[in-house]
Amino acid sequence: MPIRPGAAAPQGPEPRPAPAGGAESLRGIHVLVVDDDAAAREVIAQILESLGARVSLAASGSVALTLLFERKPHVLVADLGMPGMDGFALIEQVRALDPNLGGRIPAVAVTAYATMQDRLRALHAGYQNHIAKPVEAEELAAVIASLTRPIERELTA
Repeated sequence: MPIRPGAAAPQGPEPRPAPAGGAESLRGIHVLVVDDDAAAREVIAQILESLGARVSLAASGSVALTLLFERKPHVLVADLGMPGMDGFALIEQVRALDPNLGGRIPAVAVTAYATMQDRLRALHAGYQNHIAKPVEAEELAAVIASLTRPIERELTA
């Protein structure tokens, strides 16, 4: 599934500068990306890393749960249509966790399931936002930045 990168890397030493092209900087933010498609994972990782984020990658929901405990990311970005544990089952298990174990992690569904019904289903399941593939780098950056504003304040304090 194609994803369009297009954001420039952040410039300057100050925390979370605005990169060229209007995209948000994600400096200091740790993102867990979950997608069974290796190419999609890598492209999303490249977008996020170009904006200063630290990225962990998982090819399945079960691996994602392990990484959630081990690495304690700030935000989860997950595909919905994965074999085995799909993105809906993943977020259900995440939301059942104690908040101190990641149960309240901000989460974004990034998926080819792009109808309004799909969006509402993802939001009802526990995702804070839904982005249709192909992903626009600036949209992904803006959504993640909006979900991590309190974390940004902690990182720059």
